[in-house]
Amino acid sequence: MEVNTLSQMAPKFPEFDLAGKQMYLDKMEEVSNRYEIFIKRLELSQDPAAKEYLRTTNAQMLEGGFTLPQMFMGLKQSLTEYRRWVEQEERVANDPVAHQQFLQYFREMWGMSMLGRLDLSTMMRSMDPQIIFRAQKDPKFWVAIREISTSPTSEVMSKWLDDPNIGPLVAEMWKSMQQQGKGR
Repeated sequence: MEVNTLSQMAPKFPEFDLAGKQMYLDKMEEVSNRYEIFIKRLELSQDPAAKEYLRTTNAQMLEGGFTLPQMFMGLKQSLTEYRRWVEQEERVANDPVAHQQFLQYFREMWGMSMLGRLDLSTMMRSMDPQIIFRAQKDPKFWVAIREISTSPTSEVMSKWLDDPNIGPLVAEMWKSMQQQGKGR
């Protein structure tokens, strides 16, 4: 639940004040650390359900070209980069002109990123949870996510639209990106 809330807040990250950005990053780091501990406990567990969950998750992620450790490393790298942006903003916060220039640059950069282009809060409110569930069960899920996050172009999105399991999710992502683009 907490991860969903944080994910829904991600598109609004550039609009947070400095304290809000810092709180958001602290919370993301806390949640990430807790999930990493959860996964480690599953790895140490002898429970067959835990083993099956890890096997399935790892297999799906490998289809997408990455592993759980790589996911955690990528998240840590992203959080480090976001903290650098907050530090840059702190350095210019007392100069109104420089601060506004930085915020404009930051919003543009964020808008080009996957998190900035997808309004997850709108998607989560409007999307049938079964669409997400069905897509996540498909072994190609992580392949699609990797391709779309690397290159969120119409060509890449179109490639996945006809897939019976992933297509409905991609259609919602596409719609969200289009609505986001109209709002700018």
